[in-house]
Amino acid sequence: VFFCACLCLWPLRDFVTFDGDEGFVLVGAERILRGQIPYRDFSAFYTLGSFYQMAILFKLFGDSLTVARTALLGYAGIFASVTYLLTRRVYGRSVALFAATLLIFGCIPLNFMALHNWDSTLFALLAIYCAQRLLDAPNHIWSFFLGFATALTLLTEESKGAGLLLGLGIAAVTLSLLHCNRQFACIENIGSSTLGFAIPCLLPLGYFAS
Repeated sequence: VFFCACLCLWPLRDFVTFDGDEGFVLVGAERILRGQIPYRDFSAFYTLGSFYQMAILFKLFGDSLTVARTALLGYAGIFASVTYLLTRRVYGRSVALFAATLLIFGCIPLNFMALHNWDSTLFALLAIYCAQRLLDAPNHIWSFFLGFATALTLLTEESKGAGLLLGLGIAAVTLSLLHCNRQFACIENIGSSTLGFAIPCLLPLGYFAS
């Protein structure tokens, strides 16, 4: 599913719509590479995750639109794969493949641009997958990465991260009150999730404090 998604969307890598929104993250990443800092040297309407992710990609592979669009291919492959895995939890293989195919051909091509939405959606989807695995078999690893992915979502797009955090909190409280899955919200798992959430949040706080 991952490789098929990347292959099917490959032609979009060089397709440009000249949408001004796509330049926001790309120019922000370039300014970071020149030594500038978000919020101090240039304005930003959302949190800094996408700027620094793109800056790292530009630093490693070169400053070009092709690099940014190639990263989207990897994101799209992960979107399709996780969608397939989550759908397989409740439906058969054919329905899961249909869901992944619908995502690849019906949803992703409509907005194939290097925007912060891709980064935040990636982390939010990974957080939901970790939550599903935590429901199946509660352990510290899945709870840690649940908090970690939720924090990265918040650091990439604040409203999506806040909504995800609120939804997970409501789910944990509801499951605990209904006695459906007490282990999901047990003290140990909450502690691991809190640690996973704190690590990505403390790094930028320390950076900006310095």
